[in-house]
Amino acid sequence: MMHNKDTHIRNEADKTLLMLDDLPELTPHHLFRVRVMETIERQHPVLLHAPVMARQGVKMALMALLAAVNIGTGFLIARSVQEKPMVSKHEVIESLSSEYSSPALSYFIDQTAIDYDSE
Repeated sequence: MMHNKDTHIRNEADKTLLMLDDLPELTPHHLFRVRVMETIERQHPVLLHAPVMARQGVKMALMALLAAVNIGTGFLIARSVQEKPMVSKHEVIESLSSEYSSPALSYFIDQTAIDYDSE
């Protein structure tokens, strides 16, 4: 029963696909796009210009974010030059090297080395 139903569905799908393949190709009128855009502008004039305004808003927001990050970074750098740095470069390098040389990660590091050797 189920097999018969599946075959029937496949046959109907094949028939539909063959019918779609036999349809003639339609060519649009050369003024089709212009007419559609005129209709959209006439019915909803705000929709046509909405993406441009949205893009401008996103640009301004990103510029403001970038300016805030730059100002914050400038303050941090200016403050760290005046004061003694809280962490030295040597301590950061030592901390990172000890984190990546832990026994918990040794399996993954060894596997990566094996993968590169096999290629």
